[in-house]
Amino acid sequence: MRRILATALLAACAVPNPWTDQHNYADSLRPAVVKPSTAASGAPLRVFRVRAYADEEYQAQTPRWNAHIEEQLSRASAILEAQFGARLVLESARPWQRL
Repeated sequence: MRRILATALLAACAVPNPWTDQHNYADSLRPAVVKPSTAASGAPLRVFRVRAYADEEYQAQTPRWNAHIEEQLSRASAILEAQFGARLVLESARPWQRL
């Protein structure tokens, strides 16, 4: 009895049904995975200096705002370096007084 049930379950799984057809079709429409290219084909690394200004509102909302800006710039630089061969370097982070 168990063998018959197991055989029937295996046979049912092997028969195509509308759900598996739709699932397979949807998988075929999935875009290709994009991977970062190597750093700009051996071109020299370009370095860009960045000045960041933070207004009083940003300073009040963001503890350690200087370090936060530096961390954000570092993450962005890692992506730009891998994709385009460009590095961002923080020249300065200063408070900005709105008028």
